[in-house]
Amino acid sequence: MYAAGGVAVHHDEALGTWRIDHWEDAAAQGAHAAQSALHGLGLADDPGAYLPRSPYMAMVHGLMVSGVGTTVGAPAVPEDVQEFVVRHEKDGLVVGVTGVDAVGTVYAWGQRLHGVQV
Repeated sequence: MYAAGGVAVHHDEALGTWRIDHWEDAAAQGAHAAQSALHGLGLADDPGAYLPRSPYMAMVHGLMVSGVGTTVGAPAVPEDVQEFVVRHEKDGLVVGVTGVDAVGTVYAWGQRLHGVQV
C-alpha cells in the first residue's frame, strides 16, 4: 500500500475549524511513493525512507512564520540569537527548522535536513 498527501486541520475558537493543504509536500510524497512502487516491482532503486523537506509559511499577526521539514516528535533547540530560529532534532539529526521573520535562514536548511548531525 502506498499513500501520499499533506493536510492539517486547525481549530480556532474565533474562526472555527479550517483545513490547510500542503501541496508541495503531497507532491514530494507522491514522487517518493511512485519510486517505492517501482522498487517493489524491481524496476528502480530503493528510495529509502521519505524525508520531509518541503517549506511552509504563514503571516500571523504581521509576522512571517516559516518552516521546513518536520517538527513532529522533534524537540526545538534555539539556532541563532540574531533571529528567532529553532532547529527540530530527532536521533541526533536536524529534521526541521522553524522561525519568525527569518524565511531565508529557514529555507536555506531545506536541502541540509536529515543530514546535519548535532
